[in-house]
Amino acid sequence: MAELIKLRRQIKSINTNRKITNAMRLISMSLYAKLEKKNLATIKYKNQIETIFVNALKANPSWQNPIIMQNDLLDSNPLYIFIASTKGFCGSFNNNLIQHFKINFFKEEHQSIHFVTVGKKATNYIKDKPFGKMILSFENLNPNNYVSICDEILKIITSTQTPYSSINVYSNSFVNFFIQKPHKIALTPINLKNLVSQKEDPTKGNAIDEMIWEGDQNQILDHLAIKYLRTQILHFLFQSLLAEQASRFVAMDAATTNADKILEKLTRNYNKSRQATITKELLELSSSFSGY
Repeated sequence: MAELIKLRRQIKSINTNRKITNAMRLISMSLYAKLEKKNLATIKYKNQIETIFVNALKANPSWQNPIIMQNDLLDSNPLYIFIASTKGFCGSFNNNLIQHFKINFFKEEHQSIHFVTVGKKATNYIKDKPFGKMILSFENLNPNNYVSICDEILKIITSTQTPYSSINVYSNSFVNFFIQKPHKIALTPINLKNLVSQKEDPTKGNAIDEMIWEGDQNQILDHLAIKYLRTQILHFLFQSLLAEQASRFVAMDAATTNADKILEKLTRNYNKSRQATITKELLELSSSFSGY
């Protein structure tokens, strides 16, 4: 009887956990589907901004901007944007990113490093470490606030009195539904030659000749540079959200499947034990009657 009670409690506990993992699996799939519908549009928008920016750069190659074109060879004042998840239960999503950060992050004595963290897991990891000063943190990252988070980060970048010598992003990129890859991307300083060569399309005509400038070229390029920077940050935030939901679905789907297997085994053991107990009681009962 004691064994039956123990098995019954285990079945109840695992069944409760299975309901939770299955609910999280369905929620993450729903959020992923909504984000995935926007993914192609956001990538197309990002590519269009890059193309416009590059075409404008070709028309004014002497243009300079202190925010995105720092020449600090010592990288004395870098900014790191660290993007992780708000919640857990997403497999190795955060652990892989943290391990990637540990391998690739180096701090020199002369550097004054600043951090912007996005997601509770990122904030909790950075705040207790001697990596640098955390100037801004967002514990909650979701599909409804990632645009406002991007604007707050951009405000910090553009309003600082001393422009950052470099801006780097640590986040997870969405490769496909089953693969989320941690990476480090240098946003600034921008290598204009590389950017131009990446966006050149030999099949199209010369866009410079077709461009008509309405106003001062330098002012327009300054505005485009900020727009370009904003688009890049938006892209990293969105891709991190997409990767997080995919990773959580895979993790919760595996947990639900494992729970089903354990429930099947425990239920079988429970039925066997219950049957054995009933058989034993019947034998004892029949033995007691045979004595009369």
